[in-house]
Amino acid sequence: MPLTGGRAQTGVATLWARQKIEDLMSTLRASQNEDEVKSAVIDTALTHHLVSKYTSLVAVDVTPSRPEGAASKTGVVSSMLPEGASHDAIFGTLPQTATAAELNLLIGLTLLLLAGLSQFRAQLSARINRLGR
Repeated sequence: MPLTGGRAQTGVATLWARQKIEDLMSTLRASQNEDEVKSAVIDTALTHHLVSKYTSLVAVDVTPSRPEGAASKTGVVSSMLPEGASHDAIFGTLPQTATAAELNLLIGLTLLLLAGLSQFRAQLSARINRLGR
């Protein structure tokens, strides 16, 4: 039967390659030599640009962001504040620290001093009681 009027399509090769990889993987389950199957799957997947158990594709953008040799530009970028808002009105009223570390340190040192004085008083009282007997 003569075939005329056909045209080349790229999708058939991809469908064939996917089926070929699936068939190769099923022969692996039938206890074929794993190295031979792996090699055949990798060859087929790379030839047809497909992802398989042994291959993956990585996109690399080689488009330069600026022409080579051109100097980079520097400048101040404005913040994304709502229209009519000023930086000082929003950020000037907020605390400038993340924690109350200074206050916590002061409270901790005060409590340590009180604990030390309490311990000293207890020891002094015990000595006085021993001497008084």
